[in-house]
Amino acid sequence: MNENFLAFIWKYRLYQQPLFTIDGKQIDVLSPGMENPDSGPDFFNARLRIDTMIWVGNVEIHNKASDWYLHNHQSDPAFNNTVLHVVYDSNSPVTTNVGFIVPQLELKQFLTREPVASYRRMMETLHWIPCEAELNQTDSLIVEKMLERSLVERLEEKTAYIRELLQRWNGDWMQVFFIVLARAFGARVNASAFELMAQATPVSLVLKNADNLNTLEALLFGQAGLLSEQFEDPYPQNLLREYRYLKHKYSLHTIPYSCWKFMRIRPSGFPTVRISQLAAFYHKNYRHLSSFLNAPVHEELINAFDIHASPYWDDHLKFDQNSACLTKNIGADAVNGVIINAVANLSFCYLKDFSHEKAEMIPDLLYSMPPENNNVTRKWNKLVGKVHSAGHSQAVLHLKKNYCEQKKCLNCLIGHAVIRDI
Repeated sequence: MNENFLAFIWKYRLYQQPLFTIDGKQIDVLSPGMENPDSGPDFFNARLRIDTMIWVGNVEIHNKASDWYLHNHQSDPAFNNTVLHVVYDSNSPVTTNVGFIVPQLELKQFLTREPVASYRRMMETLHWIPCEAELNQTDSLIVEKMLERSLVERLEEKTAYIRELLQRWNGDWMQVFFIVLARAFGARVNASAFELMAQATPVSLVLKNADNLNTLEALLFGQAGLLSEQFEDPYPQNLLREYRYLKHKYSLHTIPYSCWKFMRIRPSGFPTVRISQLAAFYHKNYRHLSSFLNAPVHEELINAFDIHASPYWDDHLKFDQNSACLTKNIGADAVNGVIINAVANLSFCYLKDFSHEKAEMIPDLLYSMPPENNNVTRKWNKLVGKVHSAGHSQAVLHLKKNYCEQKKCLNCLIGHAVIRDI
């Protein structure tokens, strides 16, 4: 039997009453105690009546009673105040560091059928979501509350990466903004290459040259390793001349051309096109970049990302290679992807440090945006109901990855509801 499940049963009193110790003394649980997520006893400050005596202390949970000795609790003073040992299988008496024989409850005698059956069914199922069969019967308010929690957890998870970058770049928010934004412009296929390019490029040079789009494009294309020695078209020839000057003046180093992937990518998502669009974003918005960290609203962001690649890319996907003519605007889905995967996370992280109350506006930003369309959200739509916003789609992605796939049903409000049959 899973110890986490036994702790769940104990915490929510999902057992038959009255309870008795293995030597026949009645247990009245006045309070199961406070769950301990760290090392030490599983529950602090429980209040129990064993026969006629009130006991106040800690409760330890094990599958087998002999696990007490396997974990060396008998020699750990932290367990001296244990007033009850809750086990599934009572195969051994246990004592504390001071020789106290701990009262023991063999819980398997008092388990009710429904919670155990629900838990085992979810642990053994091969369904896409462990609680798939019960999901439609679960209170929609519980589902919504779990999604709200999942969205905040996802934002917190994303900020961990941003904080690592901040530490590496000595708290330079503009450099970190450039790296995270560039990675989002690369989407799934070229995210790593864009990140490498941004890390190799001092953001001070980007901002210094942002008023000149041609120079800015030369800087980014050159740092990306996409400017070779021989070009036929005037546009890349001009970029190469400009970049040679910048490279010599600032001792720049390019990333390898081999980092970039061009196969099976839509024309609007080619890395060359996206680099030009990234340059266009900085050319348009370099004077007010700090506003993107300070709880931006969706309408302002849509205007900021109303950009397109340079005209050369209307009929090119690579330098010196003509293609079908198409103005390379950054599409609505791509804009939303950049906002979701870069701007929202950056702003949430920034506001957590500098304006904690405003950080609560970032979930609202995501709730105001259209939902993502992917395999997870489509499956969720069929099972549960329509995903209405990017906030919900982000929450669903987090819930599926961090709870459902790992079968952490005991940590999920929806799992709680199913097991407890609320």
